[in-house]
Amino acid sequence: MSELVIENSVVLSYNGNSPNVEIPPGVMGIATEAFKRNKFITSVSMSKSVRIIGEGAFSGCENLERVSSWGYVTSIGKDAFNGCRSLREVNIPRHLEVLGAFAFYGCRAIRNITLPKSLKEMGKSAFESCKGLTVAMINCDQLDTLPERSFYNCSSLIAASLPRGICKLGAECFSGCRKLEEMNFPEGMVFIGQEAFYDCVGLSSIAITDSETEIGAKAFAGCISLKNALLPPEGCKIGTMAFKDCIGLRDEGGLVCVKGIAYSYYGAAAYYELPEGVTEIGEEAFAGCDSLYKVTLPESVKRIGEYAFRECVNLKSLNIPANLKRLSPTAFDKCCPKEIVMADGDVIAIHDVNMLSFLDFTKQAKYDFNALTENLYTFEQAEVKKLILADMLERRGYLTANSAKYCEDALMRYAVYSDNAQIVSSLCTDKLLLIDPADYVGRCAGYSSPRALAVLLKYVKKNSEIYEAMDEITTPGKCCVLVLFDNLMTVKCNSSMKLNLGECVEVNGKLAGIKGVVVNIVNPRQKSRYRLNDVLKAYRISTIRNMEL
Repeated sequence: MSELVIENSVVLSYNGNSPNVEIPPGVMGIATEAFKRNKFITSVSMSKSVRIIGEGAFSGCENLERVSSWGYVTSIGKDAFNGCRSLREVNIPRHLEVLGAFAFYGCRAIRNITLPKSLKEMGKSAFESCKGLTVAMINCDQLDTLPERSFYNCSSLIAASLPRGICKLGAECFSGCRKLEEMNFPEGMVFIGQEAFYDCVGLSSIAITDSETEIGAKAFAGCISLKNALLPPEGCKIGTMAFKDCIGLRDEGGLVCVKGIAYSYYGAAAYYELPEGVTEIGEEAFAGCDSLYKVTLPESVKRIGEYAFRECVNLKSLNIPANLKRLSPTAFDKCCPKEIVMADGDVIAIHDVNMLSFLDFTKQAKYDFNALTENLYTFEQAEVKKLILADMLERRGYLTANSAKYCEDALMRYAVYSDNAQIVSSLCTDKLLLIDPADYVGRCAGYSSPRALAVLLKYVKKNSEIYEAMDEITTPGKCCVLVLFDNLMTVKCNSSMKLNLGECVEVNGKLAGIKGVVVNIVNPRQKSRYRLNDVLKAYRISTIRNMEL
């Protein structure tokens, strides 16, 4: 016993080489790292007086096989048995209240564990990578949360029970438990964390009965054997890609769809018609489906997620249902559909439609752009050759660079962004009040008056060569011009031009001119916004002359 260094009823260290260690009566605790990386000990027996096992107390004791007696231990610290890869027998004390993070991390020889009812607090990754663990009895009804990665990568785990008191499962809680076959969730379960059961390839059945349960992103992704997913008929919020690649849930057409969300498609058809009742096309749902030529979406679809049709290189035709509320910015990433047909409807909101060759928005639908991040037409890197806009198209709001500020006083009739010179010329009609080739990336930079109708033409610096020949723009009808074309030197304005900032025109970022004038700009690359007199002083404006309209 002299090999144990004990002070104030606490074992501070062990200097011996005996394989069997007994903690004597009267000892209340084992200090931090007291036995850390000891290569000799194979078994430990603790007296009933022991209450606390400190952080890292036995960490790295790779030959420790069993703890034969735990006494009345109430707290096991962080990393206490981390890396004890030979530890097989673990009878967790029935008085335990606190189990620290990584307490049994990497104890790959443990076969089963039982968490007692007394347990009130548990740290993350407590049993992570216990690859020999087959059964986990979780009886702790005073614990409301199983923390993140609690049983992560326990690849031999077959069965795990959850008591009534558990209402939250942390991220990756059972991720990588490839032999886990089924999981029943108790009533009152409110949250299943991100990737909680990711890659549990043996999981065949789940049952969630509480309508208040929230299922996190990728919670069951990769559960390829999952064939029975019992979910409440109403409620139950489901995160992005929650059932991605759950091929056991696919229907006859090859679609994995849970609670109206399409997660994956495993068909090989050239033409695919999604079934009625699908409300959302999930992230990457059809990604890489190079067989698809045409897709028909039902009227029930309201959202199309990120990368939904990514790399569908042969997709040429897609309809947009009238009830669609959001088309994500990357929905057609590396995909070039040639035709998109817009349906009649009340509200259609679309964000970042890339590389379309034909767009027809003449349907009598109201296109709502109220929320910048959700609803905004941006034809980034567009290859648009023809664009038809409906008279019904309208926008209420005030857009500024990198901003979603909403102002009721503004009304823009058209909202189109393009780097195509053909569109620039074709859209200059007598209906326009405002043209704004705004310099922006991913957001809109626009200005409007209370009755402003607008076409906003996106200017992309890398494609600036398409504007080299555009050294003059004449604005027809009632319009004002706000331009950022680097090579534009002359702007002709008509007498009806007005702005909130005053009767002026902004050229390349500078307010310049009054109604009925021509403004020649010497250094058009400068960008700022001032009143006319300030512009005259600050910038070398060579000519301001009246013009007859």
